Amino acid sequence: MLTSPISMVIIGKDPQERSLTRAQLLSSGKVHVVAESSDFSRATELIDQFRPHSALVILNGDNEQPLELIQHIRRQFPSTAVVCTGTDIPSSVVVKSFRCGATEFLCQPLKPEEIEQVLAKIKALQGEDELENQVGRVIAIYSSRGGTGVTTLSVNLATAIHQLAHEGAVLVDLNLQYGAVPLFFGLDPEYTIADVVRNQDRLDAQLLKSFLLRASDKLYCLPAPLRVEEADDVQPGHVQRIISMLRTQFRYVIVDCQHVLDANTVTALDLADVVLVVSLMDVPSIYCTKRVLEVFRKMGFTDEKVKVVVNRYDKRDGVPLEKVQEVFGTKIETVLSEDHRAVLASINMGNPLIVSQPKSALVKQFTDLAGQLAGQVGVTAQNGKRFRLSNLFSGLLGG
Repeated sequence: MLTSPISMVIIGKDPQERSLTRAQLLSSGKVHVVAESSDFSRATELIDQFRPHSALVILNGDNEQPLELIQHIRRQFPSTAVVCTGTDIPSSVVVKSFRCGATEFLCQPLKPEEIEQVLAKIKALQGEDELENQVGRVIAIYSSRGGTGVTTLSVNLATAIHQLAHEGAVLVDLNLQYGAVPLFFGLDPEYTIADVVRNQDRLDAQLLKSFLLRASDKLYCLPAPLRVEEADDVQPGHVQRIISMLRTQFRYVIVDCQHVLDANTVTALDLADVVLVVSLMDVPSIYCTKRVLEVFRKMGFTDEKVKVVVNRYDKRDGVPLEKVQEVFGTKIETVLSEDHRAVLASINMGNPLIVSQPKSALVKQFTDLAGQLAGQVGVTAQNGKRFRLSNLFSGLLGG
C-alpha cells in the first residue's frame, strides 16, 4: 500500500483543462501536485527543481510540442514517469505518445479507478521505498487563537523529530507579520521568506536552501519577514512553491501557521500531510477549536489528517478530557502538560526546551508526539475541492 502521495508536475496550455485535471487527481488523495506550467519550454526546469515521481502532459490535438517534451523528459529524467491525457485526442497521437516514452494515457474525464491503476503502475516502476524517500512529510501546526503555544510546539517538535529520525528537517515560520521562530533557537536571521519571494524568478532548490537559517546539524528554519509590511508580499503561490520545493529536499517540513485562515494559511494546510490543531482547555479555546474542526471537515480534511493537541493541560482545572472530545467530535491525539517555568526559561535562553530542560515532563511528551508523526504517514485529502473562505464561514456561522 502506497502511503506517501505521488508527486506530480502538470504541463498543459489550457488553464481550465489543467485546473480540472488537478482537481480530479487530488480527489484520489494520493497525488501531490508540486507545480503546474503552461510553458512547455519551462517544464523541464520545474522537473529539475522538484524531481517529481511523475509528469502529466496534457496533449493538444496534433501538436508535436507535447510529444517532443515527453521525449525530452524521458531522456533527461528517466526516473520521472510520464502520463498523458487530453480531450478528443486522435488515436494516432496517443500511439505517438507511447512511442515517445509515455507510461500511460488517461482519457478525460479521469475516472477514479483508472487513476488508481496508473498510480499503482508508477509505484511498481519506481518501488515504494524509493517513493517514500523522495517525498518529505509536511506537518502544519495551527490554532485559531494566539497564545496557545503553537511556536513552542513547532520548535520543539521539529527538534525532536530531527533528533529521533536523524534526518533533515526544516521549520517554516508562516506567522508572517509577527513570527519569532529564530528567537526560540537564539539566532539572528540574515534572510527571510521575503528574500525568497523577491528572488522567485530565479528560485531553485540550491538558492532556496541558501536562504534557510541553520539551527543545528540538518535542522533549518525559514524565518518570517523582519518587517511587518513585507508580509503582504507573500502570496499563496509563493507558499505552495516553497513548501513543495522544501519537501523534495527535507524528510520533514514543519509549518508554524499564523492564527488566521487566510489564503496563505489554507494553502499550507492543503499541502500538509498532517495538521495539528492546538487548543487550551479554557472555554474560549474549546469553542474556537470546535469551530475550526468544523471548517476543516467542510474543507474535506479527514480525521486521519487532522490531529488535536491539548496544550498546558492541568487536570486540576476540572475540565474532563472526555467531555472536550465529545465537543470536538474527534479524539484528542496528544495532551501536553503545563510547565510554564521550564518553557519560559527555554525561550529566554534561546534553546529549545527539549534540549535545555531535559527534566521537564514535556520533553517525553514532545518526543512521543514526534515518534508518532515520524513513524506514520498522514493523508493529504482534499477531495479535489477548492474553497472560498467566505463561503465556508457563512455556512459555518449560519449553522
